[in-house]
Parts: sequence; structure tokens; C-alpha cells
Amino acid sequence: MSDETEQYKNIAQADPHISKWSPYGEEVQSVHNCVERQEKKKKDFQLLLVVGKYRIWVFLKEKKMKLKMVREFHLYDLESLNRSNDQVTISYKSPSKSNKFSVSCSTAGAMIKGIRESFAIIASGFPATYFQLEDSGAVAVDPYEADPATKFINNYYGQCSFYGVLANREVVFYLRDLIDNNVTELDITQIPVIEDDADKAPLLELRALVASLRYDSHFRSVICTDTPQPAVMSMVAYVLQTNVTLTKVVLSDIGASEQQIIEVAEALKKNSLHAVQILDLSGNNISPKAALELAKVFHSYRHPLIELDLSNCSMQPRAIQLIFSAFIENPSVSLSLQVLNLSNNKFELPGSLELERWFFALKVYAKIRHLLLSGCTLSLNVLQSLKHMTEIAELDISNNRLVDGNSTFVLSAFLEVSPSITNLNLSGCGISYDAGAKSLFTALSRNPKASNCTVNFSENTELKMQIHKDLVQAASKIASLDLTGIKTKDATWIEMVQTVGKLNMLHTLNLSDTLSRSGPQGPIIQALSGLLQSCPTITTLKLGSCFGKRVLIPFFDSWNDTVSLTSIDISNNNMGDSGAAAVANMLTHNRRLQFLDMDKNLTKTNGFTALSSAFIHNKTVGVMNYSEDAQRELAALQGKSKERLAMVLESIHRALQRNSPQEVGFWHTGKPRHWRSCPTPMEILPFPPMPVHLQGQNTALSINDTAAVTATVAAVSTAASGGTLRSTPGTLRAPPPLAPREHEPAPPPPPPRLVIPTTKPKTPKVEEPEPEPEAEPGTEETGPFTGGGDGGESSDDGGYASD
Repeated sequence: MSDETEQYKNIAQADPHISKWSPYGEEVQSVHNCVERQEKKKKDFQLLLVVGKYRIWVFLKEKKMKLKMVREFHLYDLESLNRSNDQVTISYKSPSKSNKFSVSCSTAGAMIKGIRESFAIIASGFPATYFQLEDSGAVAVDPYEADPATKFINNYYGQCSFYGVLANREVVFYLRDLIDNNVTELDITQIPVIEDDADKAPLLELRALVASLRYDSHFRSVICTDTPQPAVMSMVAYVLQTNVTLTKVVLSDIGASEQQIIEVAEALKKNSLHAVQILDLSGNNISPKAALELAKVFHSYRHPLIELDLSNCSMQPRAIQLIFSAFIENPSVSLSLQVLNLSNNKFELPGSLELERWFFALKVYAKIRHLLLSGCTLSLNVLQSLKHMTEIAELDISNNRLVDGNSTFVLSAFLEVSPSITNLNLSGCGISYDAGAKSLFTALSRNPKASNCTVNFSENTELKMQIHKDLVQAASKIASLDLTGIKTKDATWIEMVQTVGKLNMLHTLNLSDTLSRSGPQGPIIQALSGLLQSCPTITTLKLGSCFGKRVLIPFFDSWNDTVSLTSIDISNNNMGDSGAAAVANMLTHNRRLQFLDMDKNLTKTNGFTALSSAFIHNKTVGVMNYSEDAQRELAALQGKSKERLAMVLESIHRALQRNSPQEVGFWHTGKPRHWRSCPTPMEILPFPPMPVHLQGQNTALSINDTAAVTATVAAVSTAASGGTLRSTPGTLRAPPPLAPREHEPAPPPPPPRLVIPTTKPKTPKVEEPEPEPEAEPGTEETGPFTGGGDGGESSDDGGYASD
């Protein structure tokens, strides 16, 4: 490098247009003397092209080695880079029409190499077609080599510079921690920059991080749940336009709008190479219009969808129809579904009939294992094909009214033949003993393959605790029984407990809020103690509410070494300090209990002190819930009394930590948020074989039928009930065959920059380019600069100032 060039490099580094980016890690990598010929003025202009880590600047050389900036743009904005001998032409995305220029440069090869090397460091994983490259000199560029964490973090730095935000050190540590420990799940909710208040959220920082996933190949899962950040939906949609490795997308309860849901659908339709197989949009309002777009996505899916969660989305019957219609028209997708959660949407009769059509189409070939339809106004009596769903292990139809005989008949037919059922939730279904429960237990007892079943009958107040009359016949089938909220008086309750004691496979029993006492406590205490002796397989017992200290204190006093419980819930029984003392005495001698919930029992300082003393001897209880009592008592005390209680609570906390030591590891666990969620796929799974009967049958509405779609939207806007059901058959077809990945077309070109309204940051302003109409051939401007790029300036006459 000549002395003059070195001097220009120092001058450029000190130029305010470049130095303002120094806090973002920007550095000048190389400078190149160039000449641009402007035919209009028939004059050559001497330029200095500066290549930085993230940006490129073009300066006009003025007298006394002064520089005037005429262009600035980010490396991510590059569209083409062409070299023919010493002539270099560069085009880039810019709101200005002057986004293309040609210069002659004696160091053209070094310029091209420098630009490509800077780009490679912040563009790991980007496709080779990201910008057009034509280099007559074919300058060799060494491939950028770094560990996966460094590559992703460099991409993050590049995005931060692109959006004009400072990189967050905590985020960098977080990302390195994840990648170095081979965690492939990125939980946005755990990111240090996230805020619970949407108005305070640093959207630019968050956008820079999420945008780093556009071409990432490490992460397989992106999650954002239970936080008011609707903008995240648009950010992830932007990523899904180009990402080909994310297999799991969870965007739950973030308050997304209809348009943001549609953006996700449009991104999945646009990117034919996406790999999303687990999709969770639960807790966001999905309008009929948004449901239509999602249905189009499922109709065109080219790989399996193994989990779909659209629960709590306020979907109407017409929206439900569209989703299942897409499943029927693309049966390969629905054949692969293992988890389907549509709870707390409105099915009614139209949606229920469409669900039945789907069941009938798939028959025994369905792979669904978890079917969750809680609180969706389901008409169970029409689901005659439910019995063909042989893979269902969990069926949740709680909070749907099953008051007619046809509904219980359908359910009984399913329970009698299902070879896989292990979890049945019928909570709050209005089931009565005569009409429902008896036939259900009879069907379960007749099923030779049913075993270790979890049955939830809670909040079915019409049962009146008469179900114990048929419990014995299903004794070998039931492993967990929940009877919460079904109250009865002493005699019937004691009879039921004695019957439960005969269930030789039972390990979990929930009797919370089941006792309506009217007589002496002695028989109740004896029944509970006898239950633990007659059914030693019970390890979890829940006795929340309605028992009180007069039952529970003698019950704990009766415990001995034969009690096999490892978990007990005695919350909300108002036992006070005397009850806490009884629990403490039990803990002193017990060596099996691991979990204890005794919150909402009006425990005060003396009670907590007794519990603290018990932990001197107890080395097994590692989890104890007492938070509400502790917070209430702390708020009521002052001075030394408050300090004393705080010390006691700290002692209990340390004892619990001692009894359940956490595994030493990195600070982010990376554990899945949803226990029933399928394991995150590490690659695209193959389609299941297509059953013969699905290759030539008929169906109804085609999602791609323009007239039908128009009629659907019209029906949605005019009929709240969803309109009449379809009955005209159409053509059912299998999805188009999948070509091998290596023969797929190249990824789509990079999408326009994501635009999310935000408050203006204090950092240097980055203009968001608006899409422009495509220029006609031969009209592209390559002459005078008019101020393109981020932060560029223009001269008053629209071109270079005269020397």
C-alpha cells in the first residue's frame, strides 16, 4: 500500500460517516482509488472506495485530500458485483434510483476480494446466489473457517450493523452457550433483551437477533411464548421466507394480529424448501381469513406435519372446516400428524362433521397420538369414525357437553377397541352415572389392550360419586383417577374410598374438593388411612380443600414406614400452625415423600419454624409449595419479626435445594416447554405410505378453487354460524411427489427488509428501503450520484460538485 493510499485510509477511518459506526465494531478493511466517467458532464471523477467489515462507502476526492461521501450501503444490500478487467460495476438495494455505479480501478481484483471476504464473515450459510457475481479475473477467495458459534455470532453482528443497533453482550454469551452445548432450540422468551411490556421491548435488537436465523443451519427450533411481543410473529415470518432448517416454530400467546398470522402463512407458501414440521400458533386470534391462508399452506405442504397446535385461537366453524378440508385434500400431511390441539375453538355441528370426514378419510392409517379438543362445542355424536383412530393415546374432550346417549355411545365404542389409549380427559362434560360413566367403565374393562390409563372425571357434578359401583371391573386398567369437584356426603365418600382401595394398578388419586362433611371425622380418617394400607401402589395423593385440620392432622399422625406416598397435595385446607406442626412431625420420620404442596393453609411464623426444624432430619423432600402463605405473612410483619421469618424461609429454601441438587451445567436448559410436544426433528421426515383408498376418492371444497375460496370468504363475512355444510363432492388427490432435495430449485432471492414500526433509536438512523417499480431495460441510471445508501449525501445539483 502506497503512502498516499495509507494516508487516505487514515483519513477515511476518521471521517464522521465511518467513525459513527465504530461502536458497532465497524473497521476499515481496505481502500481503493477509483475513477468514474460521467458521460453527461464528459468528465472523470476521482473516487475513494472504502470496504469495511459491514459497509461500503464511496467518497469523492476533493482538494487538500478532503473527502465528500456520496454513497454508503451495507454489504447485505449488495445485489450484483461485476468485474471486467479494471472495470467494476456494483449495484445495491437503495431507496434512491442511483443504486448502481461503475468505476475503473487498478486494484479491481483486490477490491472484489476484499468485499467478498468481508461479506463471507457476516454471511455464513447465505446462498451463493445471494448477490450476482461476475469476475473476469476469477480472484480466489479463501473460504471463511470458524466454529459454528462464531459464525452465528458474526451473522448477529452483521444484522446489528444492518439495523443500526448495538450488539448485546448478554445475547452473545447466550448464543455461544447454546451453540457450544449443541442446543438446537432458540427460545426467544429467554433472551436477555426480551421484555414483558411490549411498549418497552427493544424491537430493533430483537429483530437483529431473529434475522440472524434467515440462513442459519444450526438451530432447528424457534420459540416465543407467553409474552406480549406480537412483532416477533412478523420477524419469524421474515426468517421463514428463506430458512430451510427450522423444523419447529412455536409462537404462542404473543397477541399476534390477523395480518401477522397471514405473514407466517405467506412465508411458508413462498419458501418451498422450508422444513417446518411442528407449528404452534396457539393463543393468537385466527380469523377466518387467516385460517384460509393456513389451509392453503397445509394443502401445499411437501413434507409431513407432525404437530399442530391452534388451541385458544377463537376459530369459528368455517375456519375449522377449512383446516380439515386441507387435511383431506392433502392426506399425506394429515397422515403424519401425531399431535393435534384445537382446544377452545368453536366447532359446533359444521366443524364436527368436517372432523368426522377427516376421520373417515384416514381410517386406521392415521398416526395421531394426542387429540386435544377441550372446550370446542364438539358434537361428539357425529364422530362415528373415532373408533378407527387406533393410534390415539391421549384424548381430551373436556368441557364439551356429552349429555346425550349417542355421545357416550360413540365414546364407549372408541374405548372398547382402542389399543393405545392411556389418557382420557372427560372433565366438565356433564356426564351422569346412568347415562355415561357406567357404559364408559364397561367399555374400558372390555378392552383387552388398555392398561395404565389416566382417567379424569373431575367437575362432573352429576355423577354424585356413584361411579365407584363400576370401578372394580376396570381395576386392572386405571392407573390415575381424578374426581376433583364431585362432592358427596360421608357415607358415600367412605364407600367410594374403600372401592378405590381395590384398584391394584392405581398410582395417582385426586380427591380434592370431594367431601361434604356432615358427621364425625373418625370414619373419614380411618378410610384415608385404610386406603394407603389397602392400595400400597398409590404414590401421589391429592387432598386439596374440604378436609381441614381435624381430618388431616390425625391422618398424618397415623403414618408409618409402610406409607408409599412420594407426593401429596394438602393445599387450601386452612390447617394453620397446628397443621404445619403435624406435617413437620411427619417429615421428621418420613423417608419417601419428595413433593409437598401445603400452600393456602394460613401458615404463620411458628408453623414455618416447625417446618424448618423438620428439615434437619428430612433429606428427601425437594419440592414444597408454600409461596402464597409466605408472601402473605411477610407482608403482614414488620421489623425483627419480619427478619426472623425471612431467615426461617431462607433456611427452608436451602434445605429444599440440598434435597434436590440441580445438575451442574450451562445456564440455559434448552428443555421443551410443552411436555407432550414431539421431539424436535433434526431433518425432514419422509411421508408415510399413501393408503390405496386415498388415491382415488372424492372430497369437497378445493382450497385452490378460486370460486370456492371466494364463496368461503363471502360466507365467513355474512354467516356467523359458518353457513350450510358442503355436500357436493370434488376430487381428492395426493400431494405432488417430492423431488430429492439436491434437485430442488435454488432458494428464493432474499426478501425485502422487514419493516416493523418502532420508535426512533438514538443510534445512527438506518433508512428502511421501500420497494420500487422495476426499471425498464436501458433506463438504469449509472451517472451522477443522487445520495444512495444508508446515510449517504448528495450534492445540490444532483451530481458531483465541480472541482
